[in-house]
Amino acid sequence: MLRLDFTKAEHNDILEGAGFTKRQRDIYQRLRDDYPYERQSVVQIADEMHLGTATVSREIKRIQLKIIRVIK
Repeated sequence: MLRLDFTKAEHNDILEGAGFTKRQRDIYQRLRDDYPYERQSVVQIADEMHLGTATVSREIKRIQLKIIRVIK
């Protein structure tokens, strides 16, 4: 699972610079600790977004690669 231990400013920089698709942005925000209630699991995200867990996992991998590009 992707661990997002960034400050709020860093989260905003990542959102602006990573070039996330709408789906990736939604998943990224659901993985954050400050999501409205708590961070969600892959299964919870898949359930709420009406996607398969494999699809969510693939998107998380793509999100990770985009975050790495922004950080470097």
